[in-house]
Amino acid sequence: MDIQFKYIIDKEANFAYWAQLMLGKWDWYFEKERIELFKKMSGEFSPEEQSALNQLRLILQKEGNQRLWLWQRYAGSEIEDNIEQETYSSVRKILNQKFELIWGQEFLLLQQWERLLSSFDIKKLEIPIQQAITFLGGSNKVGIFPVKLFIGSEMPTGATQLLVLNLLMLNISHTPENKINRAIGTIIHESLHLVDNRTGLLKDLAKQAFVQELKTQYETELKGGYKWKYLFTETILRSIASHRSNTYIGEFLEYDDATKKIDADLSHKKPLIEIGYEFMIRIAASKMLEETKGYLSSGRIIDLAYIKKVAKTWTELLHEQNR
Repeated sequence: MDIQFKYIIDKEANFAYWAQLMLGKWDWYFEKERIELFKKMSGEFSPEEQSALNQLRLILQKEGNQRLWLWQRYAGSEIEDNIEQETYSSVRKILNQKFELIWGQEFLLLQQWERLLSSFDIKKLEIPIQQAITFLGGSNKVGIFPVKLFIGSEMPTGATQLLVLNLLMLNISHTPENKINRAIGTIIHESLHLVDNRTGLLKDLAKQAFVQELKTQYETELKGGYKWKYLFTETILRSIASHRSNTYIGEFLEYDDATKKIDADLSHKKPLIEIGYEFMIRIAASKMLEETKGYLSSGRIIDLAYIKKVAKTWTELLHEQNR
């Protein structure tokens, strides 16, 4: 296997990310903890700065822009629309002083993480990572994954974008260094999203399974902007790798017993629907773990039989939710 992770600190990408955080909730996805942390660090905004943020909001909420527009900034792409380019340049200039207040500290934290991640011996995970890539129908010649390091809170999180095929973001600055394994699990999880985006195999199988197993039972749309494709994909990939220890990749990392106990605790007092889909994904991924192990350890490629078991797992969870 030829897989490498190249860690990059990009100031302008971080500015774009920070600025959209300062908007608060501007679309369905809401990063409450991180927004509160960096708003507190940034302090009050002047009327001119608030006006600049409002101009950014208008750009982001423009039809066809939104998260993709942001990801184009993360990737360093040029802004093609001249008016948007002029507006964003003005926003960048007006908010520069405020951003610099936090960037000095954040840059040092990101540098520490760049060194820590670069020194991690990823080759010890070569076999399970290759098994996961094979499972998703990917090639054994994966190459280099660019990982851009972003400001973040205590728990590492990551993301990819379907239309930006070769970029992985990792929010990590305020993550304690003793959570290196959680960071590595997150990176591998997101890299598998990139593999999945390239092959499209999981998407095709999930569509078949949804039509055959779920559509007749659950015609209503999911709440809060969630999509069936997201639930299926996250269930599968989080059973392989995530920031938690109870995953296939997690068994190859050195987690302490206390962490393992916390991650394995899926008890809940409230109805599942009140807890939310993210917790339900954790449960579904845990239920699929043994099946996932069987496929990966034997070098099997994902198939409709596996996907139908994911669908069955969700059918059972939704039945519990609706009690």
